[in-house]
Amino acid sequence: MSTSKSPLQRYEEKLLLGASDCIGWTGKIDRYGNAQFTWTDDEGRHRTGGAHAWAWRVSRGPIPADMGMRNTCGLKSCQNLDHWRLKPRSGVNSPWEKYEARVDRSAGPDACHPWTEGADADGYPILTYKDDLSGKSVTVRAQRWAWDQIHPDDQMTHATMVCHRCDNPPCCNEAHWFKDTAVGNMADMTAKGRATGPGRGEKHHKTTVTQQFIDLVRAEYETAGRPYGMQTALARKYQVDRRWLADVLNGNRWTEGPEAKVHAPRTFQGDAERQLIFDRDKGICQLCDLPVDPDLPYRDPETGKINLMSRSIDHIIPVARGGAHSLENAQLAHFGCNQSKNVKVRSYGT
Repeated sequence: MSTSKSPLQRYEEKLLLGASDCIGWTGKIDRYGNAQFTWTDDEGRHRTGGAHAWAWRVSRGPIPADMGMRNTCGLKSCQNLDHWRLKPRSGVNSPWEKYEARVDRSAGPDACHPWTEGADADGYPILTYKDDLSGKSVTVRAQRWAWDQIHPDDQMTHATMVCHRCDNPPCCNEAHWFKDTAVGNMADMTAKGRATGPGRGEKHHKTTVTQQFIDLVRAEYETAGRPYGMQTALARKYQVDRRWLADVLNGNRWTEGPEAKVHAPRTFQGDAERQLIFDRDKGICQLCDLPVDPDLPYRDPETGKINLMSRSIDHIIPVARGGAHSLENAQLAHFGCNQSKNVKVRSYGT
């Protein structure tokens, strides 16, 4: 008695069930992402082809010669046959017919009409067709292309885009579209309460921490007196990114919490303050003890290069290390000396 496994048994052994509706494939996958399966036909010949196509023929019958299989879930190796459907082979339809064949309008005129084919990284449908003028294949965002076909007198430009009243990127119901700029699109997003940019705390869709945690860390940092090196220590203690935590503690992120730090200015813009510091330090760079020329421009007018000997104001204790933005914590310095200064805390006059 033969102990070899049937093609169906070998096929089922390669299936990978997961939490989603998609059924994965543990066998060979070609460079295009399609699952490959090898079987023996009725004439005893070894055949290799798409695993989904083989499974379709076994469970649902033959595939007509003028039809192909189209994936609807985005995972080309998926073996859930409900995620595949038969469609006319490409090359025989016009671009508009190809577009319409990929739109599901079964839910009615007022509902969203989802795109059933591939999408770009942002989730917007893409359409590939052969350009009549150049004869080359062209890939575009399907909704922008369709807008131009529907509105020949109001076509898209590089500054405009197709926006959705339904906020559903795959939707191809033209009644749900409106044309706007990127600024208008952002304003629409904000008006609908979907804006989740930096500084919005727990409302941000990618946050992994809570406002309670932010308040705890800030309180611990302030209670300790914001000493040098504590930001790194806290980042290690709570196993978070040091640069992110530095932004939180310095008031650049999570700015809406009760313990948020109000950002203070870090530069001396007024001429009176700058002159006061210059006179107090007697025109001497406090980092190299050489004179500072107050009339030397920041950039050389001929070469455009920065004058490293030009005047600048240095924070004795850096603001990033907890220093105050005040005249008492400021000193005169050459621009080059200021830039090359060590981040270690220094005392005035040394």
